[in-house]
Amino acid sequence: MFRNENANIWRSLYEKGSNDIRIPNDVFVRIASRYLHRDTDLRVCDVGMGTGANLLHLARRSRANGQPFHECVGLEISSEAILMAQERFEDEGSQAS
Repeated sequence: MFRNENANIWRSLYEKGSNDIRIPNDVFVRIASRYLHRDTDLRVCDVGMGTGANLLHLARRSRANGQPFHECVGLEISSEAILMAQERFEDEGSQAS
């Protein structure tokens, strides 16, 4: 029951365009640049990824460096947010599934 209520709240926010964040979190950007190195077996999981701004930042960063991360996964309860994230990744030529 709680999951459905939570999903409905997020669905409503995304349908209204109230939570369409396109810029990665500044703290995340700083942490990523300091601690995420491409020479390790890196796996990232963004729980509550929203429309994927943080993961898209990682995809752009790895493309710029010419070395893709081993695995990046995003989890999100809102199907609307997932669709928005998939569209953004596809628009940039990155794979999102």
